[in-house]
Amino acid sequence: MMLENSQTPNQTSPEKGADRGDSDDTKLDAIATDTTNAINHLPTAAQPQLPGTKELLRRLQRIIEAEDNLSPQDKAQALEQVKILAAAGKNPQAPDKQEHAQTAIRILRGMVAELPNAHDFLEESTQLLPQLASIFGIK
Repeated sequence: MMLENSQTPNQTSPEKGADRGDSDDTKLDAIATDTTNAINHLPTAAQPQLPGTKELLRRLQRIIEAEDNLSPQDKAQALEQVKILAAAGKNPQAPDKQEHAQTAIRILRGMVAELPNAHDFLEESTQLLPQLASIFGIK
């Protein structure tokens, strides 16, 4: 027996799948808030002259949010990775956290490679990502 209004899992109804003008911005705002909260739960660097995970992730978040050459979707995807790094930063030497961090850093590096017009994101990322990788023991 088939239901008249049934949909396959990959289909979306117009109400749910329609691209509304503010949906990307609303999603981006929510992800930015979640990312900020995750970063705020990290400890401040023990040595103020050397940035720690919290400080590096704050810089990365700011540059992502300020980059005009990133679409709202690209910003949301990048901020999701920053949020993952913040969660992993609570215990950076735990093997599962290192694995999550490595995946997030790879995704961010891939975004940098795919988005050459995002100049500020490119410049900052090439400095910040190796530092973050080092904190997580990733090469």
